[in-house]
Amino acid sequence: MIGLLAELIKAPVFDDVYFGPVLFSGQAAGEIIRRTMFSPGFKEGLIARRINTATSAQGNILTEERMGTRVSSIGLHVKSLAGIHEFNKTPLTGFYPIDVDGSEPQEITLIEDGVLKNLLCGRIPTLKMKKSNGHCRLTAFSNFPLIVPGIVNVDFSGGVSNSDLRKKLLEMAREEGLNYALIVEECSPDFREMIKVYKVDVNTGKETLVRAAGIKGLKFSDLKKITAASNQKMVVNTTVGEEIQPKSDFLNGCPATFITPDALLFKEIEVTKNNRPNMAKLPVVKNPMEL
Repeated sequence: MIGLLAELIKAPVFDDVYFGPVLFSGQAAGEIIRRTMFSPGFKEGLIARRINTATSAQGNILTEERMGTRVSSIGLHVKSLAGIHEFNKTPLTGFYPIDVDGSEPQEITLIEDGVLKNLLCGRIPTLKMKKSNGHCRLTAFSNFPLIVPGIVNVDFSGGVSNSDLRKKLLEMAREEGLNYALIVEECSPDFREMIKVYKVDVNTGKETLVRAAGIKGLKFSDLKKITAASNQKMVVNTTVGEEIQPKSDFLNGCPATFITPDALLFKEIEVTKNNRPNMAKLPVVKNPMEL
């Protein structure tokens, strides 16, 4: 962390509006899966929700109304797993034997080749989800139940090496007439800030670390923009559900594990400068006891 902070101090500020291909790798690839698919605060995602007939507005479509239709790129496969404790000798913190409704978690296919097949749910039925599949859980510091995943496996057909992904990234940027492409390796959980971002020159391949970059409007529908993925898998032990708790931090979330490709290539993502308040001078008043 100290080394990265030292590099970021010297790195130039990202002062541009970028709309083009973005390669998410490492921690950022895991976070983009967590954020787009399983955020309880979003109306879209792979979580079953009931329609509030008193406040629902026309045009507010829930994900379950898209059951049996394509919701992501062809080749994307998403499963909720059950009964496994480790993957490639890595412990899976998302494992749990039974949910708060007394139901055992089931292994279910959520997305198959880009088509929505199922959703996570508890005992409270919705219009299309009539029976629990064991995903109602409680956080350590809250009595508010959440429908959240335990262990999720994500695959993408025709995965390629990370070096081939970078070549494809630059090819796509050239086709769009761009001078550079972006690689995101680390980001904040809410995606408001990209912590570790590199501008990659399309001609030379030179990578330049930049700071103060943020993604604008990441949504569930952006899963249709995935064009390729790595053939290498990684385990991301994290939490889900903290976004809608009174205090949004990892302690207020439920443990969850995502087994995903360690890199995902998106064809069109908007990245802009992440504007922060001007704090050039510290908001400190003079000590009134000083003479």
